[in-house]
Parts: sequence; structure tokens; C-alpha cells
Amino acid sequence: MFLIHTIYWFFENPAKLTNKSLKILKDDSKKLVIPSIVLAELKYIFKKYKMLDKFREIFINILYNPRCHITPLDENIVERMNTDLEGEIRLGKI
Repeated sequence: MFLIHTIYWFFENPAKLTNKSLKILKDDSKKLVIPSIVLAELKYIFKKYKMLDKFREIFINILYNPRCHITPLDENIVERMNTDLEGEIRLGKI
């Protein structure tokens, strides 16, 4: 699961990510799960700073990346978070 900063840095400034995060994010065998609430917050932040064009660019990259999976953050996802996240970015710092 992704945090907002991880998404932004991965697409805009990968040097800010840890080596471990970059290794996972660049591994084509890994599925990247992005909760929709993270995208909503990212859009809000970009709108606040009048950068919606940049948000659209990142959003399109996510939509067309076959490794990226946008998911609602609902009770099923919350319940899975502590048990079955092998190969995915976990909430929190890696």
C-alpha cells in the first residue's frame, strides 16, 4: 500500500526514496496497491498548490501502469493489511 509521499516521490523525485523502497518499486514482479483515498488526498494537495496538471500527469501514469492497482480503502483491505501484503508496499515507512 502506498502513502502519498511515496507516490509523489516515485514519479517526481525517486532520489528521495530509500534504496529498499526503490528496489521494490522498480521490481516488475511486484504489484503496487494504491488506496483511492491516497489519490484523493494527493489531488487535494495538488489543487491547494494550484498544480492540478502535475496531479493529472501522475494519475495518468498510475492508470496506465499495469502494475498499479487502485483499490478502495474499505474494511476488507484494512483487515488484510496485517496478514497478506507480501510483495506490496506496506503502509508506513519501509
